[in-house]
Amino acid sequence: MKTVNIIRYCVLLLAGLLSAAGVVAQQVPGFQVLGRQPLAADKGGRIALSAGTDAVTISNEVRAGKQFYRVEGNGVQATVPALTYVETPAGSGRIWVYGDSAGRHIVDNVYASVYSNTGTLVRSVGKLGRQPYAVATANNGSLVFAGNSGKDTGRINLILALYDFNGNRTWQVNLPEGRASRVFISPDNKYIAVVHFNNKKYLSSTLVYDGSGRLVQTLPHNADGVDFLSSGKLVISDGRSWFLYDGAKGFQLLHQGSLPGNAIGKFPVTSHPSRDIFFIMTADAAVKGVRLQAFDAQQGTLLAQGSFKGKDTWQPYRQVAVNNAGSIQLTTGDEVITLGMK
Repeated sequence: MKTVNIIRYCVLLLAGLLSAAGVVAQQVPGFQVLGRQPLAADKGGRIALSAGTDAVTISNEVRAGKQFYRVEGNGVQATVPALTYVETPAGSGRIWVYGDSAGRHIVDNVYASVYSNTGTLVRSVGKLGRQPYAVATANNGSLVFAGNSGKDTGRINLILALYDFNGNRTWQVNLPEGRASRVFISPDNKYIAVVHFNNKKYLSSTLVYDGSGRLVQTLPHNADGVDFLSSGKLVISDGRSWFLYDGAKGFQLLHQGSLPGNAIGKFPVTSHPSRDIFFIMTADAAVKGVRLQAFDAQQGTLLAQGSFKGKDTWQPYRQVAVNNAGSIQLTTGDEVITLGMK
């Protein structure tokens, strides 16, 4: 059985390399450009939290010596007390504020509060834990925390905890000893992926948990991007390659391939909300911008690709957004480009 798995891995690796090298004698179509819109001029230091024309932005306000965030866009209009970070899960009607003091990006203690999309306090959760930690939110408004439990034991005690959209803790489990650098959650809360570094083995991996906090698989990747497809598949980018796993089959490796450049951005991987397709964004030095590729998650084949001028540097928001109809919005750092697949 072990020999069969090794052979399967080698076959998938060779197929991915041949595809990336252009050996497959099939011309890949480009994206259809449906529209372009310059990014709005900076308004007092506003920072986008998501890509496209439906972007949610924040700006800093000071009232009576205290810092607040003004959060606007995509159905959200609120002013909330500031901590280090803000998350606005799309369509959830919730605003999560977490971290320590506003303006501090290296924090010891991590606190959290959840608000309605009009700024009404739903719950002050209190202390989530301590550094090191990672946080992600799901479309239903829930929040997942992966990090130090905060207990003053003199050592890092890693936990994984899920909070619902009202700020109630649903469950908490222990993580293996080490550090959690990233965490990702599926839109339906069915799976959570934690990028974990084992200090003793000096090894990074991606740990997959189900919605009840049970570890279901350990994948050998130091992931910089993870996304969950509506079909139950999981796609991972490690910066130079991508890997596709089937959640319905115990996260068996289905396909893999090489990338034409370094994956960039906080969210380099984006799944189609209603089709078995995923997108990966990489840097493209030839055009001094980015390259977007679309892949068929059933066959692992490249469906479309295109290069666009813009900032080929890390951006702190999701730069690719796809709606159910298949309209794609790509934010390059200079403009928002609306794309379609031919």
